[in-house]
Amino acid sequence: LNLFSPFAVGAIAVDKTPGAAKDSDSIAGIVDLRTPTAFDFSTDFTRARVLAQGAQLALDRKQKGFGGAVGIDAARRFGSDRQFGVYVAGYYEERANAAESTAVQNDYKTTNFNVGTARANGDALSADGVQWNFYDNEIKRYGATGSLDFHSDPVELFARVNYATYLNTNTMNQTGLRNELTRGQTNSNPVRTLTGGGTTQAYNAAGIYTPLGINPASYFRTEDVEQELFSAQIGGKAHWNGVTAALEGSYADGRFDQPQRIEAAFRGIAYNGAASNTGLSSEGVIVDLSNPRSPRPVLSSGAAAYVGSLDRPTQLYVQQGYDYLSETKKTVKGSLGWEGTGFLASVAVGGLYEDSDRDGRSLSPDVTRYRFLTPLQAGTVQGPTINQYLGYVLKDFLDYYPARGIKVLDRSQLDSQVSQYVNLASVSPQVISQGLLKANEKRKAVYGTATLKLGTLEVVPGLRYEDNSFDARYFSTNANGVGGSFVNAGRNYDHLDPSVLAAWKPDDRFVVRGAVRSSYARPGFDQIAGPTRRSDADSNGVITVTRPNPDLKPVEAWSYDAGVEYYGGVGRYLQVALYYKDMKNILVPTGTRSLSEAVGNVITIQPANGRGGNAKGVEASGRFTIGDMVGSGFLGNFGVGGNITYQRTRANYQISATDIRRSSLPQAPDLIYNAEIFYADGRFRTNLAYNYTG
Repeated sequence: LNLFSPFAVGAIAVDKTPGAAKDSDSIAGIVDLRTPTAFDFSTDFTRARVLAQGAQLALDRKQKGFGGAVGIDAARRFGSDRQFGVYVAGYYEERANAAESTAVQNDYKTTNFNVGTARANGDALSADGVQWNFYDNEIKRYGATGSLDFHSDPVELFARVNYATYLNTNTMNQTGLRNELTRGQTNSNPVRTLTGGGTTQAYNAAGIYTPLGINPASYFRTEDVEQELFSAQIGGKAHWNGVTAALEGSYADGRFDQPQRIEAAFRGIAYNGAASNTGLSSEGVIVDLSNPRSPRPVLSSGAAAYVGSLDRPTQLYVQQGYDYLSETKKTVKGSLGWEGTGFLASVAVGGLYEDSDRDGRSLSPDVTRYRFLTPLQAGTVQGPTINQYLGYVLKDFLDYYPARGIKVLDRSQLDSQVSQYVNLASVSPQVISQGLLKANEKRKAVYGTATLKLGTLEVVPGLRYEDNSFDARYFSTNANGVGGSFVNAGRNYDHLDPSVLAAWKPDDRFVVRGAVRSSYARPGFDQIAGPTRRSDADSNGVITVTRPNPDLKPVEAWSYDAGVEYYGGVGRYLQVALYYKDMKNILVPTGTRSLSEAVGNVITIQPANGRGGNAKGVEASGRFTIGDMVGSGFLGNFGVGGNITYQRTRANYQISATDIRRSSLPQAPDLIYNAEIFYADGRFRTNLAYNYTG
């Protein structure tokens, strides 16, 4: 959506129960954002629109929070019968936002020693440190859209073209308290042997999780994004004696780049509770989890004074990496259909062929790390403290202020530091080549569908077959995190999806709908192919290797839907529906540990297929305009609208060979609702909207 104009969208068509004529790779349905055409409007026009925006949190935190957009578009129809139409549009937008969050620093630990996994002891967990994060960004985007159409009785022809650029300058400032001891500090807890091997000193003599050492830390990261997309589409339809033939082709060329991934960390000597801050340790980060959404450290006055100072520690390192990914896609699809007037009202067959090429290159920031001189490591230059950076220290934060303040660092100083200390040219060609990716994906589909009518009942059975194949070449690191080789990975998978859609229309006001259909979801390309990422060792000496999984299966689903619609006149309707989706081979989303395999001090993380899951819910939507219910034309242009969805989801994930996790589906909120008040006449429109997801 970053590359869609905020103005030049002709229509948004949401189909939650698509039939066989549409992609089966659509478990949740299809959202179709359509380019406007001159035939969408009743008259020729030229217009300008302005949008103002404000981000309340950003303004409250004294950051940039205002923005706006301007759009200009025009439509003209011409020809002897006004059979030609042209539409053009352009837009420019700038805006700024902010967000904040808090979390535990590392994975939860069991409160009691050696009682199993954290997931098996959900009612007896302790937090390992705590962190606070503040995000701010500045967005600039612009683009242009055009369409050319020809309409006549026997033939319809069209051409579409879109261009868009999206630039997001995004930074994260983090502060945290880590449970760790540093040089010259001794752990007073006993050494305990873990069942799976290895030892720990995080539990006291009574076997209660009591880590020692409070290390104040700060961290800075940029997540800049540059996106660009050019797309063009041509096609047409021909009608003859109840037969319709359609053919279209499209081309798209886009990129998604993160050209400057800067990271900087600030770490030093931990606080251990001793008078000299050396020797036997007596204090650690105790975290109050009475509100699991707001973990809070419990600190002594001495610890609070130590960690609260932004004059310590000094900077540990600065580093820079990058990610570049480009894709070109070519698509051809066509259909042939017949329409009649009897029980068999229509028949259609069609197909699709799509070819996509991807090229990528990436460099992990870790390989360019410049290390400053600190008490923890050797170096030639001592880095600055947080207080020595320009910036703004936040005065407020969520529901309580952090024990260690957050300073929004001046970006220009980090950019200057990277230029001075980080030398990308020093990275070996071998390491550079390990970030290369070259891949191809092909999709093919054929379908057949029919429409059966019996009085006021309409039934649309269909069958669709899709075949997908991909091959890629990329560098894969060995399981121990050392060495590796380039691999050629490939995978073919196909899917046969039947569907039956039904609609009963007893009169002009009511529609009763039902649907049963099969569908699937392909794994994301970065989940099945791409370079391995290897982290530096953490404070416990553990290296994490994240790699794709070319053997992932697609998610498969059967969906069951039923609903009732009521139409009460122009601009007035009400819809209520129930749905149930039964899924298997659920994919753990990117960034989640779906399959962790420890090899020595290396953890390899790959996405993996889970077991099964389901989603069931109820949704309602409606729109009411005053319209002709009042005599005033002005009041008649007011209205209200909204929708609400309540759902419950369940999923079973196999985290490891012995660890089965049961939870809600990821990124599936329980409640979503939207509400708006609007005014619209022929020349002017405004609306006030509210959105909630939770």
